[in-house]
Amino acid sequence: MRRQAISLVVFLVGSATSALALEASVGYPTNDTERMGQRLFNQTCRLCHGSNVEGTLPGAPALTKNSLGGDAGALQSFISNGTASVGGPGRMPAWKYRYSPEQIQAIASYIKTIPPPVPGI
Repeated sequence: MRRQAISLVVFLVGSATSALALEASVGYPTNDTERMGQRLFNQTCRLCHGSNVEGTLPGAPALTKNSLGGDAGALQSFISNGTASVGGPGRMPAWKYRYSPEQIQAIASYIKTIPPPVPGI
């Protein structure tokens, strides 16, 4: 019985550690704004764009610091207004109805920490 209890504790700790690793996503936030953006991204954007920001659903592109030509202002505008504002094929909602401009700027700042994929990998 004691051995089973220890095994269960080890399993639960390992599972929690794995969940925290997924929460980290793939960017490299270095300040509080980027960390807040990472948290918001993981709460809302990750469902469509994926935990590795590879774009898991049709119309949800992979994201990197080079998205939209690397223009942070364009990225913030796109997050704010969604795909309907540009007539795009995706279904991204306009997040300006849920998040403040500061929160949208934080999400864009976090996306700017995501390195582009290494070719051939």
